[in-house]
Amino acid sequence: MTTLNLKALQACNMVASKEASRPQLGGVYTHLNDQGYRVYVATNGHALICIAEYVAGKDDEQAAIIPANVIARLKDKHLTTCELSGNQITLGQDVFTFEPIGIAYPDYKRCMTWKEGEVDLIGLDPDSLLTITKAYRLYNDQKLAYPSLNFQDAISPIKITFGNPAFTAILMPVRA
Repeated sequence: MTTLNLKALQACNMVASKEASRPQLGGVYTHLNDQGYRVYVATNGHALICIAEYVAGKDDEQAAIIPANVIARLKDKHLTTCELSGNQITLGQDVFTFEPIGIAYPDYKRCMTWKEGEVDLIGLDPDSLLTITKAYRLYNDQKLAYPSLNFQDAISPIKITFGNPAFTAILMPVRA
């Protein structure tokens, strides 16, 4: 039996793909890596969330892509973990049986290949970025908006554009 962090599953599930043509992205991939971390990964092709938690002691090495619709049903305000065994997840007294996604998960590590020190770490306020995106969508009457963030360095303002030269935004980095 493999113990899974419920919040990690739910957080990753927020970016799991909803496209039927990409079933391997339609859930959260979880596995135990060589360093002893339980890894949770989900992507929709535009955003990726990867959470890696160190597992104290021996953990079952079961790897699986758990479908997004199953994770959405895992709700309990009092529990923080659930158990994975084969094609079943146990949450308290509830058992959820699912059809595992039998396609290999893409090599997500390829897009996470930068080395420590190569890229300045820049903190962004996600609520501010969301507000800027909503403002652009209102201004340009679009349902979708893909911001481009232009960084000069780790302490300078960040220029945000969306492809329409009439709209530019500036976001100040968050300093620790």
